[in-house]
Amino acid sequence: NETFMLTGHSAGGTRAALLSMYFKKKLGKNYEAISFAGPGPLCFARHMATGANLLEDVDPYIMHQQITEYVHPLDFYGNLDYDAGNVCLLGTTNLECSAPAKYCEHMYGHTATTNFVANDKWMADIMRKRK
Repeated sequence: NETFMLTGHSAGGTRAALLSMYFKKKLGKNYEAISFAGPGPLCFARHMATGANLLEDVDPYIMHQQITEYVHPLDFYGNLDYDAGNVCLLGTTNLECSAPAKYCEHMYGHTATTNFVANDKWMADIMRKRK
C-alpha cells in the first residue's frame, strides 16, 4: 500500500495540478498534488503554447480537493490565473518590511502595501478572489 503524490514549483506545480486533474477525470483516481507558486492551470488547460486544448482530459472549472498550492501573496507568477484546488497563502504578516516587498517596490515602483491596497479590482484579479 503506497502513496503516490505529485509536486512541483512554478510551471512544475502547474503540471502536477494538471496531472492530478487528468488522473481524476480519466481514471477516477485522486492523487494529491502539492504546488509551490505554480500559475493556475485554467489558462494552461485551455490555451497551451502549442495550441493544444486539454479540456477533454482535465476539468479546471471544478474544485479539486486533492490539489493544494502554497504561494506568497506578492509572488507574481504564483498568483497568475485561477487555482483549481486549495490555496495556502504564506508570508502574509509584515509584508511591508519583507524581502518580497522590497523586490516588489524595486520592480513596480510602489511599496508592497501600496500595491496590496491601491486598487481593489487589481488585487482581486491578482489574488484570484481568494477568501
